[in-house]
Amino acid sequence: MKNHQSTHTPNEPEHITVMVVSEAQWELDPKERGGVVHVYPKDQDPAEGYDSFYIQRARKEKLNSAGIVAAIAAASANKLV
Repeated sequence: MKNHQSTHTPNEPEHITVMVVSEAQWELDPKERGGVVHVYPKDQDPAEGYDSFYIQRARKEKLNSAGIVAAIAAASANKLV
């Protein structure tokens, strides 16, 4: 996970993007997300932690683009336990 600048809203501060997915949505094929949240670091410095967020999109969407499918496969191969 890394902070990034938005390509859609260039004046938005750097942030991480979190896809909100329920267990039921994760079991679908293709997987589905329930929304997208942007999380902003405190004082623009991730080392200081994160202190605010913005619900960027609150609608369901299928996670079926080639890039997202590849990222999910790569992340699933390196499970955090």
